[in-house]
Amino acid sequence: MTPTSPRSAPKSSVRFGPGAAFALAVAIALGFALFTDQRWEDYYITFRVSRNLATGFGLVFQQGERVHAFTSPLGVLLPALISWTTENRSDELTLWIFRSTTILAFGGAAATVWSIARKLGWGLLPRAFAAGLLMTDAKSVSFAVNGMETAFMLLFLALAIRQLAEGPGACGWRLGACWAGLMWTRPDSFMFFGSIALGLWLFAPLSPSSGGRRAVAWLCGKAAVACAALYLPWFVWAWCYFGSPVPHPIIAKALSHHLPGWTTLFIQFATLPIRAWIPGAWDTVLLPIYFGGWPHFIAHIGRPLIAIALGAFALPRMDPWVRILSLALVLAVFYLVNLDPFPWYFPPAAMMTCLVLAGVLEAALVATRQRFLPVTAAAAALLFAGSLLVLSSWELRQQQRIVEGQRRAIGEWLNLHRQSPADTVFLEPLGYIGYYSQMKMLDFPGLASTEVIAARRKVGDNWLSIIGELKPRWVVQRPQELHTEDQALNRWYFDHYYPAQVFHAGDQISAVRFLPGRPYLVSDQAFLVWMRKD
Repeated sequence: MTPTSPRSAPKSSVRFGPGAAFALAVAIALGFALFTDQRWEDYYITFRVSRNLATGFGLVFQQGERVHAFTSPLGVLLPALISWTTENRSDELTLWIFRSTTILAFGGAAATVWSIARKLGWGLLPRAFAAGLLMTDAKSVSFAVNGMETAFMLLFLALAIRQLAEGPGACGWRLGACWAGLMWTRPDSFMFFGSIALGLWLFAPLSPSSGGRRAVAWLCGKAAVACAALYLPWFVWAWCYFGSPVPHPIIAKALSHHLPGWTTLFIQFATLPIRAWIPGAWDTVLLPIYFGGWPHFIAHIGRPLIAIALGAFALPRMDPWVRILSLALVLAVFYLVNLDPFPWYFPPAAMMTCLVLAGVLEAALVATRQRFLPVTAAAAALLFAGSLLVLSSWELRQQQRIVEGQRRAIGEWLNLHRQSPADTVFLEPLGYIGYYSQMKMLDFPGLASTEVIAARRKVGDNWLSIIGELKPRWVVQRPQELHTEDQALNRWYFDHYYPAQVFHAGDQISAVRFLPGRPYLVSDQAFLVWMRKD
């Protein structure tokens, strides 16, 4: 499992390679944060919980209501600790300290990816390609700085792969600690490390240094025990505190998500590496956040890369670890595309793609004396990823300035005009508006609201039906969100609610002449605030 390549780099490159990768990744992420100041919507959902904990109101979104309104234990506890230790003086200071930790974690992930490639005996170029592709992936960089927990997940996953690459010398307890770190970062991360463990067990006999399937099973068994021991305290505490260990956002999203039958799922899984050549949710692995509105030729460049990575387990003369990670990538992407494919779910799959493509590059360099073609292809892929990162930084700078600025203004307006702290607000974008209004939020699909879940189970997912059931004081909606064919329901709504304020940033968006991904901003350019007439 740790073959030695005849093309290994000189010792100086080995020694300073991970350090250079760390420094460059940190510099890229920090520059992205300073230029865009991007603050993801979901960060403010979680931070409202963090702030309540830091100020003594408990780990709750709405004071007095124990709703598990977040998914990442680490993502909620670390900002709470930072806010508490700084005496809750400044939300800005808390965010930047938290950003510093995620940026360092992102640098650690890039350095560990380099170290993995070195451990597997790959040459200097594949090492640099793997780390470089990760640190220029637009989604990975973005979610490493915008308040999400993504960078920790990348770091723990990379460390877990690095530990497995040790072969029979791997420490099961260290591996279990990495797995526990992933679970503390996001509870569904077992899909990623479980996929890698399965791939290792299947392909272990291909490598004489693996110790065979029995050794792999024993290693993963010890890791599972260590992982359970380290994660179980949170699991039990969350169950006692919230009444369920399952985060409320998972319950809310699962309510309207229906998987196809087993036969369809099997066919989709078996054909995924082939279907990756055509449009699909797998485009998200290597493309920018919310790709709509970008030139279509970009997708035609990205699809071959992900398709090669998904099919690499079947290519001849591949390093066993390329097969392991490729098969794990198929399982991970299959899991992701059968959920709502939100972009922040995909950076771990992007990191695995970087490693698989680096392994394919290593095989190509070994198999041919004509190195011009593989070297040119690798350089083109890095140029492609770097260009998307630069363009994404401009797009997200405008998105933060215009769209998120307007959402914050809506929250502040509601806070100023509310009739009492008990006023309720029905809306979808919960983060900024919920945090800056500090009001009782009845959000769709119910990330922080048990009332919305109950209403959906009773009347379905039509917004007007839910509003009729809950009768909130305020409604915040995009113009297209309250459409229904039921005219009686329409009449009821207009009889009971009137437009209190309009927020529209269309002119500001139109004033930005060059804007890749413009539809992403346009979809959030207008919001209507309605108030109940009584």
